[in-house]
Amino acid sequence: MMDTLLVDNSFRMILNAAPRSKLVSLDISRNENLTVASYELVARLLPQLRYLNCEANYMGDLGIKALLGPATSGQELAQSVRLDPSNSTRLPVDLLHSLKVLNISKNKLTDVGGAVVAKFLERSTKLETL
Repeated sequence: MMDTLLVDNSFRMILNAAPRSKLVSLDISRNENLTVASYELVARLLPQLRYLNCEANYMGDLGIKALLGPATSGQELAQSVRLDPSNSTRLPVDLLHSLKVLNISKNKLTDVGGAVVAKFLERSTKLETL
């Protein structure tokens, strides 16, 4: 889905079908029209993704927080991996994502977004390439 210029509605329709698929790689690079809501949808796919490319989306700090921030380790992700949502806050992040490669270059992150990425990295042991 690279460089498609998708807007939230079409992006939502596609990604809502993804959890039922065997999707493990997602390239949404160069899609500048995506909003925080779009990155929240992608965050729900983290349990099944091994590769995620968000290069040059200009998501900024709000987008990176929606993708990797505290909400990605909460109740919605626990439901995505069919775990008990009441225990989701005690789950290690490794159970909540399987990413090995994450590309977030060219996204206009500030120190705020950098802090979100740093916290994600502290909790992640499966990520091999950033």
